[in-house]
Amino acid sequence: MNDTRPIMSDAEFDQAANYVDEGWWMTGESLIHVKSVMDVFGWDRYGHPGNLSLTPAQRVLMMWSDIVGQVANGGFEQYCDNYAKDLALGLAAVRALKWPDLQARFERAMIEQAGSLADPVLKQPVALTDEPEKWQASRKRLIRHLAGLRKPWWKPITRANLAFVEEHYWEVRLQLAYQQLVLSGE
Repeated sequence: MNDTRPIMSDAEFDQAANYVDEGWWMTGESLIHVKSVMDVFGWDRYGHPGNLSLTPAQRVLMMWSDIVGQVANGGFEQYCDNYAKDLALGLAAVRALKWPDLQARFERAMIEQAGSLADPVLKQPVALTDEPEKWQASRKRLIRHLAGLRKPWWKPITRANLAFVEEHYWEVRLQLAYQQLVLSGE
């Protein structure tokens, strides 16, 4: 392991930790983006030998910076989409921070997006072309379900409710609603 952390006085550390650059995701990125780290080939690719040669603390800080940047930019879903191969590393980084509140929320979101903490794998919607018979069999049930959303639970679903869904939900919108419901487990 190469310790690429620069030797810093307390004052230099405080300055680096509090410096904010307009192009950065978060305060303190100057602790990650230092020449001694960036000179390591592959430092910025998780799993690469260059990245693995950094200290565990550097790798945690780097992943935390990426998580914050992705979530701030496009939400937790964006983080999961862009780091689908590194979800386990993200989970390990959050756990290494030893911040119970953050860890509980992160794990809840991870289960929602990736199904498991033991082996997180990004859930993908079922492609309708992969299972056309399931889509056809589910279409009527889906329309009935959508029609029921627009009325009080105690009122029966009428033909007018069904006709409204058929008229206002184009086929693409029905397919998207179906994929979202399948993905959410309904």
